[in-house]
Amino acid sequence: QTDVFIIGSGISGLYAAILLSKIGLSIQMIDNNKTQSPSGLLIFSPRSLQLLKQINLLDAITAKGMKHWRLDIYEHNVLVDSIQLWDNDVTGYNYCLSCEQSIVCDILRHHVSLDVIKECITKIEDQDGFKRIELSHGQCWKSQFVLVENDGANLVRQTLGNICIIIKIKISNFPSIRQISVIKKNQESVVIVGHQDTLYITFEHKPSWSKVSIDDEIPVALALGHIKYMMDPFQVEFGRVKSYTKWKGLVFRQCASTALLDTVNQETQLKSAEYIQTSMVWMERMLSMSPLREIRYQLDRLKRCFVGDTPYASNLINCHHQEISSTFEFTIGAGCLAPNGKLKPYSLVQLLLLTNTKPTKPTTAQLKPSSSTSMEHSRGRSSSMNNSNLSNLFNIFQKGHKKQISTSSNKMTVVTERRSSERWKSIRPNYLQLLDCIQSTSQFTLLVFCGSLSTFESSPLSKVTQQISSPISFLYHYTPDMMHNSSSPTTRWSASSIPSFYQRRSTDTTREPDLFSIMFISNSTKQEANQYLTQTPPSVVHSTWPFGLDKIYLDHDQQCYKTYEIKQPEIIVIRPDGYIGTRVDSYDQLCLYFDSFLTSPNEHSAAAVVAASY
Repeated sequence: QTDVFIIGSGISGLYAAILLSKIGLSIQMIDNNKTQSPSGLLIFSPRSLQLLKQINLLDAITAKGMKHWRLDIYEHNVLVDSIQLWDNDVTGYNYCLSCEQSIVCDILRHHVSLDVIKECITKIEDQDGFKRIELSHGQCWKSQFVLVENDGANLVRQTLGNICIIIKIKISNFPSIRQISVIKKNQESVVIVGHQDTLYITFEHKPSWSKVSIDDEIPVALALGHIKYMMDPFQVEFGRVKSYTKWKGLVFRQCASTALLDTVNQETQLKSAEYIQTSMVWMERMLSMSPLREIRYQLDRLKRCFVGDTPYASNLINCHHQEISSTFEFTIGAGCLAPNGKLKPYSLVQLLLLTNTKPTKPTTAQLKPSSSTSMEHSRGRSSSMNNSNLSNLFNIFQKGHKKQISTSSNKMTVVTERRSSERWKSIRPNYLQLLDCIQSTSQFTLLVFCGSLSTFESSPLSKVTQQISSPISFLYHYTPDMMHNSSSPTTRWSASSIPSFYQRRSTDTTREPDLFSIMFISNSTKQEANQYLTQTPPSVVHSTWPFGLDKIYLDHDQQCYKTYEIKQPEIIVIRPDGYIGTRVDSYDQLCLYFDSFLTSPNEHSAAAVVAASY
């Protein structure tokens, strides 16, 4: 018996085994492929490199691979563009990496340390809530989940009209021989990836140049002649042909026991699973957008959030098909890795201090941009506010946030004094990274894209913010223990024990951190923010922003709003694993999302019994 039974030991199967083994699930893998490791080239995008780094595989693959920094485009023998296609500030990598598929398989296989059974499956059937797998040699396995890679019954299209040649090169004067390039001539095009001493060439077979039916195979010599014609006048001398194949479409799907299948299928819509090509595979979608990442998250959730024999209720908000059919049109949705963005290097309370404080003598205040977004962020009072309105405003936002006395002698304070422009220029970054601000492995982060500061008070999302800040909101109903030990009785914060929202719920420094954090991102400019702070009555500002000005940041050149494709104010939930949980614009949807997997079904059952008695 095993938790997960994986059929197929290719890239997808091995990657799934690594992800699932890291959350403590037992894995068994089988492969009826008697041939050697698959040939072909894998191209890892920067996002994929980021994910490989998380599982400590990047260094091993980089040592065997080759980096590519640009994409060269040729039209009629002339280089018309050389694009730094992978240069970005989001992932920290400005290149893609190519590596042979057989080498990557060996690295993954060594990393997961699994014994792959070389056998065929004769039958898979449901039995007592499990999947029963019968092997050809009489052995039987029992598992709740069966992951199937390269299943012939699920091929969307087995043969595509594209051909890939893997061939060694002896000599060539083609300038992009070690890059990724596209050559266009007339109505034809060829994609070439240079990897060490081998070219991976992909082109489309058309009867117009082959004089052969589209369904018939074309000789290798004819294909090489077409490639030389496309590369002319550049010279190339080919060596041995290592592979000559058509593209084939493969899928990666899952099947589970009946009890779990309904829940998980509603959760993740895994029936429209991964589609990859076996020749030159782009790993961007497979590693980051793949159902494998979602399978891992959902299985981890079911494993830790089990009460009795019944899984938590289905999370309808997180359904992929509902995200697509939503009135919001966006591409960054639930299940996607949260992208990065830039923010102004200060929160709104720091902007208030920097622009309006005129101290007669140096005072101490914490000016360093905070990288933490926990709900309980302490900050000091200002004792040198000359303007009475600003003083009142600042004092209001310090209510309940008195700085704790620290016995640590090395706690740093920053002296707030007027610095010259040269001094400010020497301070290195002029922006913050969004992911640095929300980096947390134990919290759900609520990213509130509030739009303009001046109009937020009248927007519907302002009412949602007031509901979230209420002492009876979900912020105080759940504890981190519920994510790790759901079999124990549910623990709730008592609303009566919270005299003020700003008051800390516990003075015990050893307790676990809060389960939720919140962060506001405004698309107002610095000038608009200054105008808002100086012209808006302090009482209005206080009521509009109950979490304090230190939770409000300004977008840097609208990067975050563009990256997350924000059309109107909304809330995005970032899960503890760094992935987007959901996007909502109402408090009820937000409660439904968290209740779907943080509330015990026993409570629902008890509530149903009580309701039935009336």
